[in-house]
Amino acid sequence: MRTGRKPGTPKTGGRKQGVPNKRTAAVAERLRELHCDPVTGLATLAMDETVDVAVRARIYTELLKYLAPQLRSIEHAMADDGQLARFTIHIGNRELEHSRSGTKAPPRNIRY
Repeated sequence: MRTGRKPGTPKTGGRKQGVPNKRTAAVAERLRELHCDPVTGLATLAMDETVDVAVRARIYTELLKYLAPQLRSIEHAMADDGQLARFTIHIGNRELEHSRSGTKAPPRNIRY
């Protein structure tokens, strides 16, 4: 039995789309008060050749997440008749599996 809004019914109540939650807004405001820009700070450290190369590589890896999509792994299995029997897509800690018998999605009670 379906609960909640019916499909096509407009959203009512709650926070408007695009408005940050209170904690996010408070952190952003505090950083502004301190004149602190974390992205600039990380970029400065990443380009500083006196910083250990392992630390610099880690910083570049973290910054790269905001510029390029993260790749996902895909596994597949072939049946004896040469047809695709099963494939699994891994997205972070989530998994979606599809086989000839149907799709098995992760349980809904898992938080991502």
